[in-house]
Amino acid sequence: MTVQIAPQAVMILVIGCIVGLTVYRHTARTHTGAPTRGDLVGAIGTAVGVITVLASSSA
Repeated sequence: MTVQIAPQAVMILVIGCIVGLTVYRHTARTHTGAPTRGDLVGAIGTAVGVITVLASSSA
């Protein structure tokens, strides 16, 4: 069975993932002290927020 996804929905998901990845990498670079990984929870929250805003504004 093939499930078709609207192109607009895919673009919203891709934009949210790109913003989340950008936040994750930015938090890893701006951390003071020993090198650590980025803020995963903040990145996921930001991605979900962007997806929610874009999805609600496109409906």
